[in-house]
Amino acid sequence: MSDESAINQAAQELGALLKAKRLEKNIAIGEVAERLKFSAKQIESLESGDYKGLPEPIFVKGFIKTYGRFLGLDVEQILPLLNAVFPSHTPVAAPQNSQEDKGS
Repeated sequence: MSDESAINQAAQELGALLKAKRLEKNIAIGEVAERLKFSAKQIESLESGDYKGLPEPIFVKGFIKTYGRFLGLDVEQILPLLNAVFPSHTPVAAPQNSQEDKGS
């Protein structure tokens, strides 16, 4: 399997996961778009794994994480797929719950 087809497959898996969770929760695309301030077209693109016409990958990653959290998905569940779709030298990491020292 080529790198491009592996990336496309991961994007489709990620989109299918988002769509399945949305349908499980019985939430319409329009409601998601309104609540997250995304367009319905953007939601459809995320769910289909077709990111053409969307902003730069860094924004798409943020959209996917935001959408996943909205649906109640564990970020750890989507990170492997995100890292497969958007390969880079540094994998996307889960947010840390530690607070920085604010007194210094």
